[in-house]
Amino acid sequence: VVTMAFGIRNVGDVAGALGEIGRVLKPGGRALILEFSLPRRWFVRGPYLLYLRHILPWVGGRLSGQPRAYRYLNQSVERFPHGQAFCDRLIEAGFADVRAYPLTCGIATLYQAEKPCANGCADCASGGAE
Repeated sequence: VVTMAFGIRNVGDVAGALGEIGRVLKPGGRALILEFSLPRRWFVRGPYLLYLRHILPWVGGRLSGQPRAYRYLNQSVERFPHGQAFCDRLIEAGFADVRAYPLTCGIATLYQAEKPCANGCADCASGGAE
């Protein structure tokens, strides 16, 4: 298993990072990536974007003395592909059985992907039949 939490959106070369994750995994190995995302439902998305764009940068900047860091946070979250768009990137990187699990009303998403075996199956590491 390779895991990453709240970091992939900060990587300069996402395709390269996903390729490296795939390289180090054994066939049938799993990548688990937790990342911020944007809620789909308007009644969650609207208040969340208000918080992310205005309240968090103001409060976080005042408390930490680093207002740029909190402005960057909302920009990086909004700019990063989430949901199916990130699943497509995982598939492009060669992963199989790609799934996205929205958490906390879609504020974060857990992405799960498996490195396929040489013959294309994704369950070698678990001892499954090929």
